Amino acid sequence: MKKITFLLLILSLSAMFASCVSIHSAGVTDFNGKTKGNIVRANASGFGVLALSTPSPNSLERKAMAKLQIKCEGKVDNITSRMQMRNWMLVQYYSVFVTGNCVK
Repeated sequence: MKKITFLLLILSLSAMFASCVSIHSAGVTDFNGKTKGNIVRANASGFGVLALSTPSPNSLERKAMAKLQIKCEGKVDNITSRMQMRNWMLVQYYSVFVTGNCVK
């Protein structure tokens, strides 16, 4: 009886935690349709707890943009950015992805 109770507890906990993941995503685009140069990509991420302490979206975007500039020796244009949040019960994982064309 104890084994069955323990098994049911484990199954119910795993089902509960498996169903509590959600993904939210938003994008901002400044794309003019012209593709010159090489495509460069970068990202930055951070954690939040209970949606009370979150990383600043502006600081994540600045970090991602700085990483994008490091990858390019010239000018970056046609920059697109996307912010994504994954929610696991108490913890949120925020990611910002940026893509651009490196023109030398």
